[in-house]
Amino acid sequence: MSYSADLKSELMTLSEAKGCCRFARDYGLALLYGDRKQLVKDYGHDPRRPLTVEMSNIDNECCRAAFLRGVFLACGVVSDPGKGYHLALAVGSKRLSESLRDFIAGLGVDVEDFDVAPKTAQKNGAWLLYIKDSGQIEQFIAFLGAQKSYLAFMEKKVVRDVRNRINRQNNFDVANLSRMTKAAARHLQAIAVLRESGRFEALPPELRSAAELREENPEASLAELCALSADGVTRSGMNHRLTRLAAAASEEDAGTA
Repeated sequence: MSYSADLKSELMTLSEAKGCCRFARDYGLALLYGDRKQLVKDYGHDPRRPLTVEMSNIDNECCRAAFLRGVFLACGVVSDPGKGYHLALAVGSKRLSESLRDFIAGLGVDVEDFDVAPKTAQKNGAWLLYIKDSGQIEQFIAFLGAQKSYLAFMEKKVVRDVRNRINRQNNFDVANLSRMTKAAARHLQAIAVLRESGRFEALPPELRSAAELREENPEASLAELCALSADGVTRSGMNHRLTRLAAAASEEDAGTA
């Protein structure tokens, strides 16, 4: 099953110990999945007013999580955290989406470590509440009381973050290796030009030494060339010497053009 289906399966196994919580959960289901007549008859909605969250059906603090469990079961979906972060509630109207958004955001006033602020959007004629921040999705799932799903989310998030860091490092290493290879090729080409022109022996000793190190170690990095150098030159100093070699070769090419 998908992560979203697993989460809903876990929510359905959670028993509401108190009657008020069972009522609040059923209200959440009915608000998003039931019909208007049921909401008027069983939950005190005024048929003349737009549909919003009726707080009289969520009596106690313990009922708030139960209510959201019902809401999520009725209209919620969450992506696999191993692939991305997106939680959405498909709500029927703009007014109801705003009312539900304000209810969720308002929980942070009383619930410790709960800072969830869903956004609203209209898509294909339907109104959505959505969360794309992984930390807020974690808090939301934890508040629902789905412990197994919460731990699974955390595990998949860690794996995904580590994989992304490795990929970024690999991409950096490949790009760095490409730059280093191109630079070494330019150095070797410059040295070859200077040798062919007979100017190599007239170069200052430190430039000849740098050139010989590069010829002997064509795949070495600047740091590695510094370590092989007998005079303890710094990385910036080695780079400066090789740059001077390239400049001297360019002058030679310009003079023979």
